[in-house]
Amino acid sequence: MTLLSFHQVGKSYPRAGVVFEPFDLEVDAGDFVGVFGERRSGKSTLLRLAAGIEMPDTGVVRFDGRDLARMSEGERSALRRHDIGMATVSIDSAATLADRSTSVVEYVALPLIFQGRKQADAINAAHHCLHMVGVSDCLNAAPFELRAGETTRVALARALVRKPRLLLVDEPAITHSPGERDEIRDLLHALSRDLRLTMLVASEEVTMMAGVPRLLSVGNGKINSNDKPGTVVPLRSPRSATGGKASDP
Repeated sequence: MTLLSFHQVGKSYPRAGVVFEPFDLEVDAGDFVGVFGERRSGKSTLLRLAAGIEMPDTGVVRFDGRDLARMSEGERSALRRHDIGMATVSIDSAATLADRSTSVVEYVALPLIFQGRKQADAINAAHHCLHMVGVSDCLNAAPFELRAGETTRVALARALVRKPRLLLVDEPAITHSPGERDEIRDLLHALSRDLRLTMLVASEEVTMMAGVPRLLSVGNGKINSNDKPGTVVPLRSPRSATGGKASDP
């Protein structure tokens, strides 16, 4: 069943110019999709279009058959609160910035508390998600005290605590060591498999794309798809070891 679809979607910005020429894309429920490209290639824009944060200039983006552009801002916000989770490396919650005494478990629980869930239930759900992503030992730490790998895992836990149907992950390991990148990549595969979660993971790190069942290469206004499992045909990666065309991981 198609959960997310793009039909003739095009996007431009006044200064950046064309980000995407019109393209079609369908993502089925349970798909794990890697989105690879250089900086400013449009990876984050693709995720923001999928979440209904950005609207396309042309075409239609649908989530579960619903045209996101025809929904009100309140309806799109509700969709992101319940059905679409987003995880980024940065921890920049307004509540956290306002109160540096907020603990990691409280930070992860906040989305449920904002939904009106009882605090005890929200904290229990946060405990479970933090354990699932492997940072149970960080429960009482402050978010700003976390290391890079821990920050990514906590961001994932905060997105997962809502039990979304679609998880969008933006640059999950850009500041990490090679070992941490491998661990985060393996964690994402495990979450996709164990939770049967539909997932789009965007990264400029070619090693993060190893083993993805489906790959999108983004750049120069185009999206190229290679659906052969384990095969990556990326654009030139600025972080490749040779400085030239990145090889298959």
